[in-house]
Amino acid sequence: GLTDDHSKVWTPASRKKALEAAEQADRILFILDGKYGLNPEDRDLAVLIKKLNKPVLAVVNKIDQPQNFEVGLSEFYILGFDHLVPASFEHKLGIDTILDWMIEGLPRELEDPNDKRIRIAIVGKPNAGKSTLVNKILGYERVIASPVAGTTVDSVEIPFERNGQEYCLIDTAGLR
Repeated sequence: GLTDDHSKVWTPASRKKALEAAEQADRILFILDGKYGLNPEDRDLAVLIKKLNKPVLAVVNKIDQPQNFEVGLSEFYILGFDHLVPASFEHKLGIDTILDWMIEGLPRELEDPNDKRIRIAIVGKPNAGKSTLVNKILGYERVIASPVAGTTVDSVEIPFERNGQEYCLIDTAGLR
């Protein structure tokens, strides 16, 4: 994860690792917290992510009632992403859309013919639901997910396979 405030939870080393993970990823899942709404950290992080010139899917998590998706998304459109995906990782809403995006339009041949994995970094501010998403995609509790911000303090690479394609999810600490 990334932080500019050098707090005890998010060290400069954690920030560096999260940036490296995002830079090395083929695609980036940008997780936003719909429960607490848009904040300056989200705006700053959106600018940083756009500078990487990688495909980004902006996902607004914690929108637990499908009838409220549009209301929950409305304030996040100012970030300038082409598409926002409403989700509730806890209730498994939006995960199929995320998985479809992960493989959509990817070339069959990757740069390193020996490495067939598609690398996807999951970034967002602290406690947005990044680790919960990783666990829901995998179908089991692989990483610690907690309502306490700062549970993930280092990037974790998790290889997995789906429909014959190898992936590597990179769960990062919260970005500030």
